[in-house]
Amino acid sequence: MINRALKISKPEIFNSDQGPQYTSESFIDVLKEEDIRISMDGRGRLYDNIVVERLWRTVKYEEVYLHDYRSVSEAREKLAYYFNFVKTMLRLGKEKEVLRVVDDQYGCPTYAADLAEAIMTILSKVVENRDIAWGTYHFCGAGKTTWHGFAKKISQLASQYDSLAIKTVESVITEEYPTPAKRPANLVMDCSMLRRNFGIRPAPWEESLAWMVNEIYSG
Repeated sequence: MINRALKISKPEIFNSDQGPQYTSESFIDVLKEEDIRISMDGRGRLYDNIVVERLWRTVKYEEVYLHDYRSVSEAREKLAYYFNFVKTMLRLGKEKEVLRVVDDQYGCPTYAADLAEAIMTILSKVVENRDIAWGTYHFCGAGKTTWHGFAKKISQLASQYDSLAIKTVESVITEEYPTPAKRPANLVMDCSMLRRNFGIRPAPWEESLAWMVNEIYSG
């Protein structure tokens, strides 16, 4: 199989895990003969796969199996809404009078446009000065809330633009809303290093949410 693939295209680097099919001498010798650099994930990376597999198991049971998509375009549209909490709440707000949302899992809602702007700021500073503090940085909207608090704010903002069926956003605890993939109770991030080294101050999540909801209804 590897020989057939290399006839079509030859990569500069081949990355894999440490499965026996990739660590065998016969496989590695083929890569070396083609002067392809070899990269292997460290031990324990199988746990990354567990997280991903649990995620897609949740997606299948909560979304895919329930809607039976008729086309690829429909699947893309529905999955985009599933992974976008704001759009999901807007859709459900039109369909249901009562929403039950978890109120004991905390996080910092983050607007993709804010993240993109932060990345562009970092890139511009890297271009200006490569002698910067490299490392792992966190970025998220300023302030924290629960999924319930987030959903309630979405409903309040959306009601300014649309007539919604929703009347109540009820709070529930995690045990009342079981999912195949366990959700963490606290996803709040510390962005102080980003602010200190790049001068980036995330906008409050409520402000970014208001901007996003306005964009959705005006676009």
